Amino acid sequence: MRSVLLIVVTLLLSGSGQAQTSVAERLIARGQADSARAVVNSTATDAASRYWLGRLSEVDGQAKRHFREVTRQGGVHADDAHFQLAESAYSDPRGLYLTARRTYQSLIEAYPNSPHYPMALYRIGRTYQIAARPGSDGFDTQLDSARVNYQKVLDSYPGSHIAPHATVALVTLDQQAVGDRETQATTLPAAPLWGGDVSTFEAAGRMQKETPAAGAFWVQVGAFSKRSSVDALVKRLTGSVPSVRLVDGGNLTRVQVGPYETKDQAERSGRHISRVEKLKCRVVSDG
Repeated sequence: MRSVLLIVVTLLLSGSGQAQTSVAERLIARGQADSARAVVNSTATDAASRYWLGRLSEVDGQAKRHFREVTRQGGVHADDAHFQLAESAYSDPRGLYLTARRTYQSLIEAYPNSPHYPMALYRIGRTYQIAARPGSDGFDTQLDSARVNYQKVLDSYPGSHIAPHATVALVTLDQQAVGDRETQATTLPAAPLWGGDVSTFEAAGRMQKETPAAGAFWVQVGAFSKRSSVDALVKRLTGSVPSVRLVDGGNLTRVQVGPYETKDQAERSGRHISRVEKLKCRVVSDG
């Protein structure tokens, strides 16, 4: 902590914008957002400072204004800011998936070498999969569009951290398609779909029938007071996890996914959801 304070004081005295944003980046990586806020000049107008001000903002609208200005100015963080705008729309509880899809698509068109490219492809696929409505005329088209984008991740970025999750997503697409044609009664949920290894994918592909064991484990994804937030989260999760259940907690509704036979499976699922959906998860047990 002492070293952080010395760095902050030194930078405030020096007034070096480039040095300030460099240190702010390191502080954010350490999870020290408050210290980072003390480093970055809140009145700075350069693109790098505006980007980190957006990352540090606790107000969504304010953050978006910073990110839009960064994309306008260009520079090293232009694609990062563009990605943050897309992520904001994707996670919006109002379900702004069409806006998110357009923003991800414009990102990959404008920045073909961006490190965010594989995640943008995955997110585009997710927006199509979420929008697919069983029984609707566009159901097959939506699933096909999702499949194309997931496959692009595997073909072009097989070593990316999101590639294993694209593999899982392809399995869930097949389950979703079967569920529409043969009814949910014959669509048998598989072993945990977020396991993260080949054996899990193979088990999911076989769509084996499982009976939840006594004392089954669940991943609690969040607790919300607004129904709109619950509905948006359930929509994002459905088709990507074994099942989703809502637990009434008085003023809050808890969203849980599962069941998982072991705590280890649930923890791995929780880590995946935390990383991909940016949600804080914890494991709970029925036992």
